[in-house]
Amino acid sequence: MKKFFTALLILLALVAVGLFSLRQFSGWNDGMSNARSEIHAAVLGQKLYVAGGIGLFRVLDSCEVFDLTTREWDACETLPRPLHHVAMAADNKRVYASGGYVALPFEQDQDAALIALDPESNGWNEVSKLPHPVGQHAMVYRHGKLYLIGGQNGFEDLATLWSYDLELNQWNEMASMPTPHHSHAIAIEGSKLYVTGGRSAALGTEITIVEAYDFATGRWDTLPEMPTRRAGHGAFIRAGNLLAKASCFPDMIYSI
Repeated sequence: MKKFFTALLILLALVAVGLFSLRQFSGWNDGMSNARSEIHAAVLGQKLYVAGGIGLFRVLDSCEVFDLTTREWDACETLPRPLHHVAMAADNKRVYASGGYVALPFEQDQDAALIALDPESNGWNEVSKLPHPVGQHAMVYRHGKLYLIGGQNGFEDLATLWSYDLELNQWNEMASMPTPHHSHAIAIEGSKLYVTGGRSAALGTEITIVEAYDFATGRWDTLPEMPTRRAGHGAFIRAGNLLAKASCFPDMIYSI
């Protein structure tokens, strides 16, 4: 029996390495020096920043930046520690990262810090402690404030919406989402924040929920559900439409 399990583990390892190599040769990570998953990204000026994530059986601390003008990748300062599922956002000066997990599979970062990268100094520095540990959440910048949306604290699904005033160095808890969930996507336009899909213990590994927060009124609305369940996807707004995008499903489009 022991020999069987040893052989099975070796077989699984060989399959994993084979699949990883196939992705390498097929261009899965063309451009970046490290193939990575479970990441967020942030745009500052004409540059796109990606930090952390999961590589081949390890958590990454590396940071890479893509110049949208020259179409070239370069390295940026590494994170203070390896992190995956770390949320990212940017204002007009710095790139911010928050929360995440320090080890596989989901060992939460108990330091729970908001950190920032100043491209001029090319170093990450702690800005503030988060209200609590969080991972698989989302973060967005708007009008001098960062917003943390949902996620998990330990294994608890969160419906929380926190704002952080960068000038006052102050956290405030906003109205909670109607539904606790994590691994969702977000998009923002004008006074509206949209949250699509995700995962939750109550609703499953992919959900269809779409919710919108109005910054002007401080209230959440529940929108018509997506026809297809999805999580770990992306969302964006184009020409008055909200699009939820995932590689294995067709785009979902809402008129807003």
